[in-house]
Amino acid sequence: MKKRPQLLQSLLQIPLFRQIWVFWKALTASWRVYLETPVPEAEIAHAREAASIPSFGFFLLLICASILATLGLLA
Repeated sequence: MKKRPQLLQSLLQIPLFRQIWVFWKALTASWRVYLETPVPEAEIAHAREAASIPSFGFFLLLICASILATLGLLA
């Protein structure tokens, strides 16, 4: 086990800090570094281009929002 610094040792004597420390350790105990393989630049560019094309739903929501805004200003 790693040696704890003196400040941490003294802080762990405080019950509230100790409870927070135990809670934090319980939350972060299973964290692991997740390393992905690099994605090729061409694949990212293709995915961004495909995602930038608006769909029918986008235009429908845009028209509905415009109508609501116009009616709100007229009221």
